[in-house]
Amino acid sequence: MKKLALIFVLTAIVIFSAGCKYNSKATITVNNVGALNITVRIQSTYSHIPSGAQDIFDIEWPGGDQMTVSFVVYPKDQPEKAEQQMLDVNDGDNLTFDIEFYPEN
Repeated sequence: MKKLALIFVLTAIVIFSAGCKYNSKATITVNNVGALNITVRIQSTYSHIPSGAQDIFDIEWPGGDQMTVSFVVYPKDQPEKAEQQMLDVNDGDNLTFDIEFYPEN
């Protein structure tokens, strides 16, 4: 009887732990080192960062696989000057970008 109870408990633990989902997380820090305020979009999150400031984006996704995110940056109110790249991020990544835009003379 004790053996049967132990098997039942172990089976229940395996079933319940299999239902737990693992979430990955990465952090992207954007430093505005230029003279113009900037707009940053990572996936669908927008941020306006003044000159000399920074913003930190925490990205979470289900599972432990690598994820590709869209990273777009441009001088505030000038989306025609947008620079875009696709970033491959892994769980635990801590990426930092120094972005600079200056007024045209």
